[in-house]
Amino acid sequence: MIDVERNLALAAATHRWVSPQQLAKLYVDYDHAYRALRRYFDEVYILQTCHRVEYYLYSESEISENKVQLALRELYRPDDHKVTHFRVMRGVEVIRHLLRVASGLDSVVLGETDILGQVEFAYQKAILAGALRSVLRSLVEYSIRFGKHVRTVTGISRGITGFGSLTIRLLKKLYGDLSTIKVLVVGAGEMGASIVKELRDEGAREIVILNRTLEKARELASRYGCRYDVLTTETLLRYLEKVDVALFAVSTSSPILEREHVRKLRKRPLIVDLSVPPSVNVQGETAVIGFEDLCKLAEKYNREKVEEAKKVELMLEEEINKVLEVLNVRFLSKMIGLYMRFAEEIKREELNRALSRGLVDPDTLRRIDIVVSSIVKKTLRPFLRAVQDIAKVSPVEAYSLLRRVLDSMNIEFGEVMRKVAAD
Repeated sequence: MIDVERNLALAAATHRWVSPQQLAKLYVDYDHAYRALRRYFDEVYILQTCHRVEYYLYSESEISENKVQLALRELYRPDDHKVTHFRVMRGVEVIRHLLRVASGLDSVVLGETDILGQVEFAYQKAILAGALRSVLRSLVEYSIRFGKHVRTVTGISRGITGFGSLTIRLLKKLYGDLSTIKVLVVGAGEMGASIVKELRDEGAREIVILNRTLEKARELASRYGCRYDVLTTETLLRYLEKVDVALFAVSTSSPILEREHVRKLRKRPLIVDLSVPPSVNVQGETAVIGFEDLCKLAEKYNREKVEEAKKVELMLEEEINKVLEVLNVRFLSKMIGLYMRFAEEIKREELNRALSRGLVDPDTLRRIDIVVSSIVKKTLRPFLRAVQDIAKVSPVEAYSLLRRVLDSMNIEFGEVMRKVAAD
């Protein structure tokens, strides 16, 4: 069956050992990454969030550490030094890690809800790229189901569920009634939208949304009854003088607010920078709460979820064998499909040979095709049922049997097998 220790690997850079500034430099275009990595691996799943860049890799041949490093160096060429930020995991460790990610155990905020949506978003990207087949597709699908299940049966996602709700809790502590303050939200992406919703839910009345794309700001503002404007340096400075708090949740390679900008302001608001990497560089000019400050605050609330986290950890360990079983069943189904395609290819070649020799005419060929297809399926069905029955008792034995059959076919019908494999 699948030898996960040989064939499954993960190259990961996460918030646990990489700084936000370093992590931001590791993000790559999805299409480019899939093209580069598919040259080395049969299946690839890429997960990029504010707190992680992860490459899940599967090949039917062994994945060596050297092969992973070679693929990463090509991906990040000419900045090869970026590869040093990645740690390579293998086999069961990869499965455990993805289950931890999907369940929120590996997030800065325990039980974070946003991560599950990000795992699903990355899954859709991988499907569109044609990078998921049987193994990684099954693994990601299972992890999504597990992530939803643990949030239903445990309290891991109660209370603080991410940086958005963490920020709102902080503002309530500082200001009490949020209806008394004016808030500027810079960025209308996923994080910005989450913050606007939570602000509204907690009673904030005066909210202004700034975004580079005006249409996106307008759509979010209309949803929650807020004011909006396009994000420029001029509009940013104008609104900063009118608000009590400015929340930054943008994706940018360099700060959009510098010290010299703030020095021009007559009124200076509290700034909360949720961006990774930081989008403001104004230390010393006004009060700033940044990513590291929020991480420390998250630790406090995480301690309240320790018991729930232990429950999820226990559930996770019990699930690993189930994941392996699912992967093996899916892989066995793939091999059975390969066997069926081989039989169909043999049938097609024989019928075409009969046609080319004038033994049958096209109309007769179509009728014969229907009969022969029925014979092929009925002939193969008992063997394949036997393989499936064996798999219920011993998946390894079933796999070994199919492997021997396919290997013998490859020797006797090499050209046909190559066509099937290419298909």
